[in-house]
Amino acid sequence: MSQPDETQAAAAQTPSAENDQIEAQEGASAGDDQATAEHNVADGDHDPAAADGADESAPADDERFDQLVQESEEHMRAARYGQAHVKCSRALALKPSDEHAASLCAIAACSIDEPQLAKRYYQLINDTRALQVRQICLSRGVDLHE
Repeated sequence: MSQPDETQAAAAQTPSAENDQIEAQEGASAGDDQATAEHNVADGDHDPAAADGADESAPADDERFDQLVQESEEHMRAARYGQAHVKCSRALALKPSDEHAASLCAIAACSIDEPQLAKRYYQLINDTRALQVRQICLSRGVDLHE
């Protein structure tokens, strides 16, 4: 008997298994983007002109940013906080000063028990939004003021 090849194995997967596999691959490829975003957040290495889309790719970057934020929000609603963090950190790589994306990342980081990372994102948020993020993180056992 011959062993099933990869095509047969892929065809046998359920749709949710395929989605999990795709998202795992996305998460793996996001490592560099996430590391870059975390480095930028930690070191404050932001290029405002690039973040604001000063070149011709601005419309594409804006669309990609909006898509990433929407995907992050969807993952948050489904309690997939690790995946939400990957998406919002990619969004922050495109627009490092966006407070909504920083808020999503802070809450996601609190939810996956990464308080130091959450604190870095928290520093990018204004007072009103920061209070909301702090309360959510406190409800998840993370005090951003420690």
